[in-house]
Amino acid sequence: MSQIKDMLSFGTFLGMLFVGTAAWSVEREISRRAQADAALRESEERLQFLLDGVRDYAIFMLDTEGHVVSWNAGAERIKGYTAKEIIGQNFARFFPQDDIDRGRPQEILRIAADSGHFEESAMRVRKDGAEFLAGVSNSALRDPAGNLRGFSVISQDLTAKQQSEARYRGLLEAAPDGMVVVNERGEIVLLNARPRSNSVTGVMSFWNRSSRTSFRRVLPNA
Repeated sequence: MSQIKDMLSFGTFLGMLFVGTAAWSVEREISRRAQADAALRESEERLQFLLDGVRDYAIFMLDTEGHVVSWNAGAERIKGYTAKEIIGQNFARFFPQDDIDRGRPQEILRIAADSGHFEESAMRVRKDGAEFLAGVSNSALRDPAGNLRGFSVISQDLTAKQQSEARYRGLLEAAPDGMVVVNERGEIVLLNARPRSNSVTGVMSFWNRSSRTSFRRVLPNA
């Protein structure tokens, strides 16, 4: 009888030990996950602080269906939406109605998903309905297993560049002599209609360091 009592006591002790060990393991796992979650949140906050410091570019992420899941301060400045207004909305609202009607937003996501990346300069729409020229880079985001998790989008307002080129063109067309604008690779980017004669006596070049373009004045025969 004494042996049975000892065995029961020992069995009870082992059971309590097992339960205690399991509880300790669960508590340790919960603590580990909490620390990992805290570290992840801190990392995400730091990344968001970094992105919010970039105000010349709209930087945001989309899920696989094209819904906005993150939004930086540059995106708010360029497109006019606050994060609260736009997160959860489909990015198709950034496109002109004609592009929406022909399925352009979905087409861009398909191309980015297939090739990994897609870039274009095209018209986009602000919150107030105003259209503007944007340079847009779309990249597919995949996990280590290769599964599509969403897309990153980096967009720049090219309005200032467009206006600058328009001013250059106006100056060129007003020039009395033939004028050519050449980039650093030697490619002609702007050209006016002068001179009328096919013969020239020489070319005067002026290098613009800020725009990295060369202004060439064509001198016609007298």
